[in-house]
Amino acid sequence: MKIAIDTRSMYLNKAGVRSYIKNLHEALENIKDRKIQIIPMHGLNTEILPRKSFTKKHKILNGVSDILWTQIRLPILVRKYKIDALISPDYVAPILCPCISLVVFHDM
Repeated sequence: MKIAIDTRSMYLNKAGVRSYIKNLHEALENIKDRKIQIIPMHGLNTEILPRKSFTKKHKILNGVSDILWTQIRLPILVRKYKIDALISPDYVAPILCPCISLVVFHDM
């Protein structure tokens, strides 16, 4: 079984979700069943503007980048790598996900 984790937030956030992704990835990697393959997916483009920018232009560009990643690029990668399950630890997942999708909501 191929399990993908949307790890994009791990590189963009500094606290909660980042720690959760790191711990989840480590826990899944420690599973002794070799039929399970963990595939981190982050889709980061180094040309994307830094998250620390607070101008309206930067916020819009980062928002568009997030939508394009979540709704277009991520489903393409899931299909390409024949993923069986996608874990989305940052509240959002592709609307049209070609596999089982688990969305994690924190602090409820």
